[in-house]
Amino acid sequence: MTPAPRWPLESPATQQFTVADWNARLKSVCGSFNTHTARDSIRGSVSMQSILGIDMARINVGPSQIVRSQQDVQRDDSTNYFLIIQRAAQAHILHQNRSTLLEPGDMVVVDSAQQSNFTYTGSGTERISDQISVHIPRRMLEGGFARKHIGEKIPAQSDLAQCVWQQLMALHTLPSMLQGSMLQTTHFQSLFLRTLAQIFSEHKHQEKFVKVVQSLLTNVEESACAVEHFADMTCSSRRTFFRIFQERNISFGELMKYIRLLRFLQLCRAAPVDAPPPSVGAMAYQAGFTDISNFNRLFKTTFGVTPSALVTHR
Repeated sequence: MTPAPRWPLESPATQQFTVADWNARLKSVCGSFNTHTARDSIRGSVSMQSILGIDMARINVGPSQIVRSQQDVQRDDSTNYFLIIQRAAQAHILHQNRSTLLEPGDMVVVDSAQQSNFTYTGSGTERISDQISVHIPRRMLEGGFARKHIGEKIPAQSDLAQCVWQQLMALHTLPSMLQGSMLQTTHFQSLFLRTLAQIFSEHKHQEKFVKVVQSLLTNVEESACAVEHFADMTCSSRRTFFRIFQERNISFGELMKYIRLLRFLQLCRAAPVDAPPPSVGAMAYQAGFTDISNFNRLFKTTFGVTPSALVTHR
């Protein structure tokens, strides 16, 4: 089995909780759940980080069963989908009458408005399950999101899982840079969620759309390629290629700009803080932009500040 890619942020050290204290901690981060275990205590950790207004929980827990009943659902406002990514050990999930075994790198989407059952048993030497739960506001996915994905395992090596993971890895490098800056992130958050919704959509040519997004995220060189390159890659005519985006209400140009901006932010974040500020132009070209004036205008329109101001602030 291929190991799951490393998550940039280390999870906090686990500690021993009483079941009541654990449930309270879990509720403060994920909502109302009840934990059942053979002992009167449980080892684990729960932490939360918000990126571009999107909450990402990190949950480490020993052998146990965590249940969200109908009563728990009624206690919460149930406004989120949970995109759950298994990082270590195993988890059995029962949701929407589907039983799923998650292994490292696998994903599943859970609807917080529905009952769910999570069983953590450990595997081999891995006794502590490690999960990331991305809390995605329901209102931000409605309209494009395919409910067929709810409760359905997304295998680690699938194009869909890789596409989602690459975006999350990129986003996770940003918080320390964005904190305290003057960036307005609402528009960029919208681009991220629109792309995510379309990755999970049930439109025609879905595999082709995912392949294009994954290719752009993975290969810097391809971000400057012509449309013909991607049409050939997806075995599509130019007309069919553009239809892939038209039916999703997102243009190929918008997608390219979003991924290039994401890459620019990553490059800015990766630059050494104890060295002179890096060249905005050099990083923009490295991110795939070919016209620095257009890049400056796009960045200012998207984030409300100039790229130079961000580079100086980092």
